[in-house]
Amino acid sequence: MSTATARAYQPRFAGRFVPFEMQKSPQNKAFYGQRSTYSGKAHCIKDRVLLDPCMGSGHILVYAFDVLMQIYEAAGYAQRDAARSILEHNLYGLDIDDRAFQLAYFAVMMKARQYNRRILNGEIDCHVYAIQESNNLNREQLKYFGSGFSDSERYSIIIQINELLDNFVDSKEYGSILKVGSYNWSALKCFIASYELNGQIAMDAVGIESTQNELKQLITIAEVMQQKYDIVITNPPYFGFSRFSAKLANYVEKNYPDSKVDLSVAMLEQAVTTLCKKVRFVSFITTNSWMFLSSFEKARSYILDNCGIDSVVDFGTELFEGKVGHNPIVAFVLRNVKVFKKATAIRLVDYCYARRNEKEQEFYNKNNYYYTTQNLYYSIPGVPIAYWLTERVFWAFANCKNIKEIAKARSGVSSQVKCTLFRQQMHTFSAPVF
Repeated sequence: MSTATARAYQPRFAGRFVPFEMQKSPQNKAFYGQRSTYSGKAHCIKDRVLLDPCMGSGHILVYAFDVLMQIYEAAGYAQRDAARSILEHNLYGLDIDDRAFQLAYFAVMMKARQYNRRILNGEIDCHVYAIQESNNLNREQLKYFGSGFSDSERYSIIIQINELLDNFVDSKEYGSILKVGSYNWSALKCFIASYELNGQIAMDAVGIESTQNELKQLITIAEVMQQKYDIVITNPPYFGFSRFSAKLANYVEKNYPDSKVDLSVAMLEQAVTTLCKKVRFVSFITTNSWMFLSSFEKARSYILDNCGIDSVVDFGTELFEGKVGHNPIVAFVLRNVKVFKKATAIRLVDYCYARRNEKEQEFYNKNNYYYTTQNLYYSIPGVPIAYWLTERVFWAFANCKNIKEIAKARSGVSSQVKCTLFRQQMHTFSAPVF
């Protein structure tokens, strides 16, 4: 399920598209806190938070760092101060793979080091995490924590911690689609900050420091997964329900019944409903299956009913290297509220095989741009995201009769019963004639 491998295949311009597209869009300038909109209130930039819930090795986070740096500089920040602020306030990332986390952490810190040579002195850390499981945590040691709390407070907080630990059992199976409840995070952190052993170390208290560190890590990760963000942007793992493990299949079927057909769509539902603030942005790089196939119709309908499609880049095949290159890929930006404006779509599906190297060049070719209003998609059965169709075609679907209302479609001239109506063709025997 890790996206670290996918990130190795991801072309730079594909990863750059989403943060760049959202930054340059005129209607989104207020979101980024640009001086022209906020009249110099540069502190607003610190309130804008971005999450990559499937960060892999951190490609998107690194490019988002550069975009944020441009915004900070436009607001009058020095590069050194901006780098610290971005790490402290703006960038968050999650992944289930510990090695991917290490790569992402290194990449983001090295990007910060590019702008601030003192950033590696240990005073500041970045908010990228590997999701951990609670399976092996010693819950019996919870009784030693919470010195200074009353008995009723300790009882209430221990119940919350146990609920949280139950949530994180087998959490590496589920990753960022994990549903995390709302807790009193400050109280939980204070509770585990200290422990009391009553002077004598009992056998069941052995390893309590390790338990404390695990609890701190789980609470931090849970808080990251529960809070809401201005931008949720990722290249999620995409594979179908048939490839799920038994645990993942049961969890997705229970929590994402309308999106269970593919893990990327379940992640999209989690991003829209849980992780992203209202009116803010969700952006994914996925296969284009969700745009057309009937099995994704419920997911499409939910998106069209509740979100506004801001922009789409339909890359087609041959975007990635290697055996994943046959997948048709699409990148898109959604606003987490329904808006009535024309979306911009860029169609690059014809640039593959011998022409695959033309994708980046053709991205800027206005002949590949299409502009449609998402309400038009309702006029086509199955609501496919058919952005390239003209308004005349949408009008025909909305106002004209379907062929099935006029006549039944047939396959043409055919015997249908081949075992009965089988034409035997006679051939002469090709023997030599003397």
